[in-house]
Amino acid sequence: TGSQLPMGSVKGSPSPCPIFLRGPRGERVLESGLVTFAQAFGIGAGMPLAAKLHARVGSRTLVLVGLALVLLSSWLFTGITADIDLMTVRIWLVMRGFGMALVFVSGQLALFGDVSYDRTARASSLFNVSRQVAASIGVALSATVLSGKLTPILTAIAGPKVGPAAAPGAQ
Repeated sequence: TGSQLPMGSVKGSPSPCPIFLRGPRGERVLESGLVTFAQAFGIGAGMPLAAKLHARVGSRTLVLVGLALVLLSSWLFTGITADIDLMTVRIWLVMRGFGMALVFVSGQLALFGDVSYDRTARASSLFNVSRQVAASIGVALSATVLSGKLTPILTAIAGPKVGPAAAPGAQ
């Protein structure tokens, strides 16, 4: 459905962060997880607030504000460098999580608000399938863009034989 486009873009956006933290930053797995966990705090804080605000301002406003927060945090990440303070990354992730919560909750409330009780199970199944497909597409697009950006960098650092083709015995 068309309402799943924001879901795919929102779900695909956070996947490069752990790769950045483990790669250029050189953080340990635990530290990387603790930094990216900040996004969950934003989601946790945003969900109850979005549910309360939905009756006052409606789904459209909440989705637009949520997407604006995700877009702003994504734009902030474009200027990230290896020497950035991790608290700054956490703040950006909390902002992104809060925006994601606004999109998720208001989208679900808008969808299920017009569904009759006897059709809730079917609507829920359709929503979950389309949400998973959109999220998969978002993550795949994000990984494709990230690998396209990293390949020239890795080639410049390690030479042209990077990746599976560089393995011994590869042809």
